[in-house]
Amino acid sequence: MTAPVLRLCALTAILCALSCTPAIVRAVPKDPIVPSPETATLVVISGQRERHGPAWIADVAGNAPPHMLGEVEPWTHFVVQVPAGRHMFVAYDDDSYEAIEGELAPGAIYSVGFEHSGLDVVLRPYVPNVDPIRRLLDETARVVLAEEQPKPDELDRMQKKVVLARYRYGRENDEKRARRFVRPEHAWR
Repeated sequence: MTAPVLRLCALTAILCALSCTPAIVRAVPKDPIVPSPETATLVVISGQRERHGPAWIADVAGNAPPHMLGEVEPWTHFVVQVPAGRHMFVAYDDDSYEAIEGELAPGAIYSVGFEHSGLDVVLRPYVPNVDPIRRLLDETARVVLAEEQPKPDELDRMQKKVVLARYRYGRENDEKRARRFVRPEHAWR
């Protein structure tokens, strides 16, 4: 090989290495989902097959700052423990955001569906024995965040999306909010 070809190969390898982004999530084994008597268990499922970019789910409890729960990509789910009580869950991606609220009981498991609808993200509580929760859990990959703490720019973006979602949620009518409120009938054990 000639020197220019070797330099071109080296430059290509360097550019490829620099352009690779670290994984946001990593797959984990699908251990049984076991409720904790002290906390509520939240399962977020993205059962969409269409290819969209990642979306993030944040938790806002009371006046506490938002907390990143996880990230979903098409055909994945994640499981997290959250304190019992009232929560606002905010889903967002690069273009949209959505919020739902819920009153979560200790020892209960709740499933929330995530999907893209046009350009918007949509969160909705799943109802046991109505929605195909078990099938979706079997067919989707379980993931966790690759890094425990989001980077500062992602935290800033999360806080901005939470403010926008809270504002939009506050402007929705009571009927729309009630349809998406996570209630005791959404729990399964």
